[in-house]
Amino acid sequence: MTSLLTIVRKLGFAVSVGLVFSLPLSSFALPSDANQPIKLNANTAEFNQKSGIITYVGSVRLVQGTLNIKADRVVITLSGDGSIQKVTASGSPVTVSQQLKAGDGLSTGRANQLVYRADQGVVELIGNAKLTQQGASITGETISYGLDEGDFKAAKGKGSEQVELILPPSSSRRSSGILPGVSR
Repeated sequence: MTSLLTIVRKLGFAVSVGLVFSLPLSSFALPSDANQPIKLNANTAEFNQKSGIITYVGSVRLVQGTLNIKADRVVITLSGDGSIQKVTASGSPVTVSQQLKAGDGLSTGRANQLVYRADQGVVELIGNAKLTQQGASITGETISYGLDEGDFKAAKGKGSEQVELILPPSSSRRSSGILPGVSR
């Protein structure tokens, strides 16, 4: 039987790994974040052992080091062995922030819904999605990011504005390493 504390620890690790890498403009977070305690707060928490579903509702906040996630509701689906299968966060909006490198500001993301699919290694930001890091940003109705390959896809919704990518001048991109393939 998996204890709730073990599940919360697994959630924190999966969420921090998933969300750190969900920011497609960078691929590294402060190494110390993974070693920090995980603090999860909500108005209510419910765990159904039979279904393997944990639900947190009301002002949900997860903090681990510089990682900070805020949502109205978080639902975690566990597989039979107690590992995290899927995490769904919803809100108005869901927000995530984290300092990815010492001396840098916070990288931020927001969407109406965030879905982390552990089995596929994919993080999706759905509904009014935006990712921002050091002056660079990408906005779209949906943004999907593959954790294994580091690839991302942004799409507009029906009848909505186009996907928008804003990049700072090339000299600041090169020095900060915020584009894939550009060394730090």
